[in-house]
Amino acid sequence: MAACNCDQKIPVPMFDPKVSTFVQYIENVYEVKAWGYGWDAGKKLKHLALVLPTGWCSKVFQEISNDNKKSYEALKAALIRKIDRTGETRQTAVSDFHRITQKPGESIDDFGHRIYRKCEEAFPTFTKGNRYELCTHRFVEGIGNPKLRDQLQVIICQKPKMPKFENLVDIARRLSDADCSCPAKQTSSVSRGRCHYCQNEGHFIKECHKRLIDEQNRMKQHPDLGGRCHYCQKEGHTIKQCHKRLRDEQEKTKPRTGLGGRCHYCHKEGHHIQDCHKRLKDEQEKTKPRPGLWGSCHYCHKEGHYIKDCHKRLKDQQDKKKLDDREKNTQSLSCSFRGLVVLRPQLGWSTGSKSGSQQRTRFK
Repeated sequence: MAACNCDQKIPVPMFDPKVSTFVQYIENVYEVKAWGYGWDAGKKLKHLALVLPTGWCSKVFQEISNDNKKSYEALKAALIRKIDRTGETRQTAVSDFHRITQKPGESIDDFGHRIYRKCEEAFPTFTKGNRYELCTHRFVEGIGNPKLRDQLQVIICQKPKMPKFENLVDIARRLSDADCSCPAKQTSSVSRGRCHYCQNEGHFIKECHKRLIDEQNRMKQHPDLGGRCHYCQKEGHTIKQCHKRLRDEQEKTKPRTGLGGRCHYCHKEGHHIQDCHKRLKDEQEKTKPRPGLWGSCHYCHKEGHYIKDCHKRLKDQQDKKKLDDREKNTQSLSCSFRGLVVLRPQLGWSTGSKSGSQQRTRFK
């Protein structure tokens, strides 16, 4: 059988770990195609690296030493040892992955990295999305803090899509840091807060039984007293009637003068922008009429004044008013003689004799 040109694209199917092992692929597919094309050992060695898919198999090819890449038989044996794992090794890695849990004192990030490395070892043929899904479930089930585990399960159920594995690790780390930063949560897992009345943890001041008992005893002993103020810690009034609280609130609403801050308008200390005299003075200057050469008149197009102060405009308005009054007077006079003779506009002239005498036509 004639051999084909190696420069052309050879229709050799690539190796798929999901379909068969590498030994089966070499014996049943690759060497059969090579025999059909008439390849020698050099051409087999040249095309053997091209049939490996990108990803895990290409990394295995890079890890093989250069001495094993010089001959076809040595490279084939090295790839079989690297790629074809025994069933016992693969089954052991899978069982270890499903039993992995967080070690005491292990951080969230280290636990996440350990899960992903074990998943790559147990499922080398899986895609990245499938690995992330397996790692997410194993991460939630194997985390050591039961409260954090419940919070992560609620977050996963609330989201419409499965969150990415690295995003879930970040969320778990933030929740763990928030739990560690609260001293009340370190001492007791059921603690919800700290009471400012009895200084005990596990409840707030509104739910404090000691405060309620003390107030009941105080009202029995002193029925005239109105209670105890939690603002000034004095008896005889409540927090709504506290004069100290009202006085403090009035102080907060007063204008901040003196050494109360820094003005953002004049950049000086001792007052704020709402009390700045320079700002008020500048605003007054803006509202003043701008005399001199500060503007241009849009009526006479001269400099030095504006349209509201233009003398030419005022004079033209007066002349126009006089003309309007004169026209009104003439119209009233013409209407008063309507019963006698009504003056009509001149329509034309009628030609008389040949001498050129003209006669004006009147209309009644």
